[in-house]
Amino acid sequence: MIITKEVKIRNAWCFNLTTLRSIEMLNKNEESDLDTETFLKNVLVKNLSNYTDIYHFSHHVDNDFNVIQSLINSYQGYNYLLEFGKDCIKHLLANIQHPNIKKGELIICHFEDLLVDGVYIDGICILKLEKEKLFFEPQRHVSTSQKILSSGFGESEYEKLAIILFTPNKHQIIINEKSAKESKYWSDNFLNIEVANDNHHLTKMIIDVTKKYLENETYNGLTINKPDRADILNKTVEYLKNKDSFEYEEFKNDIFSKEDIKSNFEEFQIQYKIASNIHEPETPFEISKNVVKKQLSKLKSVIKLDGNFHIYVHGNSSLIEQGTDLNGRKFYKIYFEYEE
Repeated sequence: MIITKEVKIRNAWCFNLTTLRSIEMLNKNEESDLDTETFLKNVLVKNLSNYTDIYHFSHHVDNDFNVIQSLINSYQGYNYLLEFGKDCIKHLLANIQHPNIKKGELIICHFEDLLVDGVYIDGICILKLEKEKLFFEPQRHVSTSQKILSSGFGESEYEKLAIILFTPNKHQIIINEKSAKESKYWSDNFLNIEVANDNHHLTKMIIDVTKKYLENETYNGLTINKPDRADILNKTVEYLKNKDSFEYEEFKNDIFSKEDIKSNFEEFQIQYKIASNIHEPETPFEISKNVVKKQLSKLKSVIKLDGNFHIYVHGNSSLIEQGTDLNGRKFYKIYFEYEE
């Protein structure tokens, strides 16, 4: 669990990727730079409160060859953030090769007092902005925070973000990529990361495989009608919202009331994991409530009828009957006790 209540920005620098000039963003002697600190903290808190996957550093030969991980391992603290930033710039520029990728600017900040699983840690946040000369317009006697405000730069206008948590044993990384820009240079080449096989990833995988299965009206010869699909979606949502841990056999028994659909789902899940190169998760695992909250929008049990009606099913699909009348017109019959 990540708690951001006490997190503080300790140091921050902005680098222009064209001119290689740098600006220190926090000067404790300038009261106006409190706006800069607030701005950076808001970006940090927003992304730490709204992520889906946790990543780890990787490398196809050995993780010791991962450049950013090596820089983090030799990093001596916030007083050396400028040197760390300059090395990051060299590595980033070596990986910006596509003509459609703008250089822009890079903000790097050091934060502290982030509570992760009961332990206070430090970390580094890296933001890539693709608005040229955002902080480097020649303005005399103007603080960095005033340049942020005068430029109209908001908390959501960065293109790439990486938050590197200095967690014990293994660094954890959270990313936000708002535009692919013809390549995945940020996650694949610059950071070189892979999804951690943790409870966040496993929770997302369960949601994805269930959603993918229900997108198929027929799988391996078995047709699943819309009321049954809506019922499965509702039960999946309730299971993930109300349970603290996920156990596969319990999940199947709770979600699938019909044995033929349960067996069909098992066949689909096996093929889905093979096609997606996903390893069988060890269960039970803790359900990530953060992932469930973010992914709930993907699990909407709605029956759409032509362009005339939408039926929202919130539970008990046995109260819905589907049929065809003597004239060949399709219909749904809905039972209820009272009208609100």
